[in-house]
Amino acid sequence: MTTLAGTLRLTRLALRRDRFVLPVWCAVVAGLLAAMSWSMQDMYPTTADRARYAAVAEQSTVQRLFNGPGHGLDTVGGEVVFEVGGYLLVLVALLCALATVRHSRAQEAAGNTELVRAARVGRLAPDAAAGLTALLSALGYGAVAALTLGLGGLGWAGALAYGAGLAAAGITFAALASVVCQLTARPRTATLVTAACLVAAYLVRGFGDVQGSGLVWASPFGWSQAMHPFAGNRWWPLIPSAGLAVLAVLAAVVLLQHRDLGAGLLVARAGRERRGPRLSGPMRLLARLTASAVAGWMVVVFALGLGFGAVTEDIVATAVLGTGTDAQDEMIRVAALVLAALAGAAGAALATVVASEERTGRLDTALAAGLGRGRWASCATGVVLGGSALVLGAGALGLTGGLRLAGVDVPSTEALATVGLHLPAVGVIAGLALLLALARPGVSALGWGPVAVVLVLGMLGFVLQLPQWALNVSPHTHVPAPGGLGDGAAGLGVLVAAAVLLPLLARPGFARRDLRV
Repeated sequence: MTTLAGTLRLTRLALRRDRFVLPVWCAVVAGLLAAMSWSMQDMYPTTADRARYAAVAEQSTVQRLFNGPGHGLDTVGGEVVFEVGGYLLVLVALLCALATVRHSRAQEAAGNTELVRAARVGRLAPDAAAGLTALLSALGYGAVAALTLGLGGLGWAGALAYGAGLAAAGITFAALASVVCQLTARPRTATLVTAACLVAAYLVRGFGDVQGSGLVWASPFGWSQAMHPFAGNRWWPLIPSAGLAVLAVLAAVVLLQHRDLGAGLLVARAGRERRGPRLSGPMRLLARLTASAVAGWMVVVFALGLGFGAVTEDIVATAVLGTGTDAQDEMIRVAALVLAALAGAAGAALATVVASEERTGRLDTALAAGLGRGRWASCATGVVLGGSALVLGAGALGLTGGLRLAGVDVPSTEALATVGLHLPAVGVIAGLALLLALARPGVSALGWGPVAVVLVLGMLGFVLQLPQWALNVSPHTHVPAPGGLGDGAAGLGVLVAAAVLLPLLARPGFARRDLRV
């Protein structure tokens, strides 16, 4: 029996487990590209219109930071890739990395890999199947993107170039995630470390594009965007992506052969034999279980806010923006939205931790010891909403610190208020995720849906020409600027009420239903 025996069977099993997830995300990729293509053709129908768009977009440092470099902006395909292509690179990279963790480290932590290895399955087969599943997923996303752009009449050469770059980003980060899975013993840690690497790569690419330096070549996202879809269609940037992916896979294989099943090469610190006073009570226990996740999110969001603030000095020098607003205010507004969306994502992640306590049977044990369900739900609400608030606070401090370091003339109180006013909206997103976790823990992953909706509406709502009622779906749309707090007080009050009431709606059902183990 070889070390790869059973790989194909395990790959089929993994693809079957993702039979609902993959089509949904493929539809999201195709839908965003198709909607953006229609919107660009409607907004800029003539060559003169596209030339004016290119002149404005090329001078917008804010768009260069978030979207990446603009190439072929005098074509509809180039406009589509510039407006939404960079975000899809991040999305596909994240999806493929999460697929790797989900089918390798998560299965190992749950004990499923040990059962599989008891059959005629090679030592490397489970991880190889996880990597192959992520590879096929990345190729699927790339193919869907290429078909959507090509069938939309934007040109097959550029469509294939963008699809290849999209797949390359997914494969590269899936390979990096496989290395992280060998180092860490817990799937949550592996996910957080991989996400931190992705954020770092995004920041490096953004700084490189803003400064026009070679720093962009230190990021896999820079390699994919260097293919210049619809503007030259260069194929050689696939070489560094393929090289890094191969090196990461080889490193993962070597590391896998030098660790025990269920363990990571980075050994976790042993805990105490007896609990301390800080673990007495459900609130303290939940806080302890989520402390590492909250700390990780705080570090990532703080670093992102610091980066946004530090690059604002370069952006202030740009006088022209696609929206026609002041560059400095626009940058702070967009940065606050991104940081708030990530704080909501942290709330969704914490809600899945709450749901996992029930799925793993630990909640059943706690309830058998006399813990009331209402008290558990209250503690879960406090931990999820409190953790989200801490993450948002870290982002606000990072943005303020970055602005100070860059010497931007913005009062610290104004920067803190711009981010802090999003707290009620973050509470709504976290409350929705917790509502799902308490009502149906099996579908707690759907709590990530509102996070995606917030990002799409906030970052792409204008260029997609969405009606105001659609934009109003996002709670962040109702967050006023610090100067307009008086007019937006009613909206903030509604958001606060919603953030408090959403978890309460699940309590009656949670008190009566059976636990799902």
